[in-house]
Amino acid sequence: MKIKVLTSACLLALGASQAHALNPATSAAANTVKIYGSGASAQINTITGLFGTLCEAGTQDNYSFSGNLRGVSCTVKAGVSQLAGRNVFLSYNADGGSGNGVYPIAKLVDSGGAFTASTPAQRPQIVDPSVCTGTSPNYTCNSAALGNRWSDFGVSDVEPAMFAFPLNTPADFASTTLEEFELANLDVGSQFQVVFGIAVTNKLYDDLAAAQGVAVPSISRTALSSLLGGVLTDPASGLGWQVLFTPGTLPAGSAVTGAVNIGRRVNGSGTQTAANAYFLDYGCAPTANLVPADASYTTPGNIVVNEGSGTSNVISFLNARNAAGEYAIGLVSKENAPGTGGWKHVAIDGVIPSRDNAKLGRYDYVYEQTMQWNTSYIDNHRTAQYALPAGVTAANLKDFLSTFRVRSGAPLVLESLTNANTKEGITALPNDAEGYIFNDSAVTPEGLANKKFVSRMTRGGNSCSKPLWVK
Repeated sequence: MKIKVLTSACLLALGASQAHALNPATSAAANTVKIYGSGASAQINTITGLFGTLCEAGTQDNYSFSGNLRGVSCTVKAGVSQLAGRNVFLSYNADGGSGNGVYPIAKLVDSGGAFTASTPAQRPQIVDPSVCTGTSPNYTCNSAALGNRWSDFGVSDVEPAMFAFPLNTPADFASTTLEEFELANLDVGSQFQVVFGIAVTNKLYDDLAAAQGVAVPSISRTALSSLLGGVLTDPASGLGWQVLFTPGTLPAGSAVTGAVNIGRRVNGSGTQTAANAYFLDYGCAPTANLVPADASYTTPGNIVVNEGSGTSNVISFLNARNAAGEYAIGLVSKENAPGTGGWKHVAIDGVIPSRDNAKLGRYDYVYEQTMQWNTSYIDNHRTAQYALPAGVTAANLKDFLSTFRVRSGAPLVLESLTNANTKEGITALPNDAEGYIFNDSAVTPEGLANKKFVSRMTRGGNSCSKPLWVK
């Protein structure tokens, strides 16, 4: 799953023509290339931000229907793909998470190579940006802009094979099996590493910090495994939040004896799948794992498990529990920052979640995100389902997807992202630095970007492998 690194000249190439932002009518026009993606929500800002690095300066516009359904339009700049100079509109649906970046892609073609019009494989997308309103560069869409589409590509927080396990399967595909031939049809490649985290309400954060005498409190991996596995469900007998505090440090108030509130993601979420593997060994040790607690564990007064379709839903749950003065934990990746919200990330076993700690191997709640498409669908069926503009072929589309995936892992491209929080939540794979030496102090754009983003450790594309230093 190694990917190449592009030269800085290619990364920074710009189109020669004068740049103009695409208005909604232009984004919807027949000569604009429409691309549909689905999957991971944890780094939706990263995906849409990285797409923007393919654009001519001044041409990018952003579309939003919800926190989990976004669009981006622009003119592709020169030198980066066979779609250079073309207008492109990307719609990306993150509802349900990473499993929907795998199953809707894998299920498009049957074992004989024929297209299968599976309804669950269609995802709501922004198909008519012309009805969206606002001013450049930000437009808001309503339901009139939506339609169901099969996905050209998917993004998942972990590799597709991890979603073959029942409790990692999206609800729409719960009665199906991810077949070997379906996995074989996927062109899969790692883009970058995702830094995951455990978020807690400010109430719990502050009480833990006071009890531990530190600025950033820590929760042990053992305690988190017990919480997420639904083991700590009896606060009245001391088997609740109390286990997070050492004897003599229990804070005053009812929160510490209140219900254990857990904000998790739905089955099929990559964030949930990564947590299942990291904390519970689910999907990695079939005969010696804990089963993740779900909404069925909810018992008023003891434990409340809230399942969110996207990361934004988990954040909303944490904010609500904090407003109520309660303790809660949730699964929130590091590309998300608390801001003025009611939650913060905690350390795990004393190690603060950060890009620097992750790339040094100190913080290992880190997994390798992948981007994939169904080769048979793109090569043989895509244009029959959704026509491409005149002069654009399926081969051009696949080249664009390949370029997008390769560029997404390049340190110089990651450095070009404008959102500092997004950059804090990702590291480049070790093989993505050309001539990289860990202690290299060369003051060049490439050298500085390498030093900032390139990780020393990797799981080698296998989420069940221990992360190892390779540089």
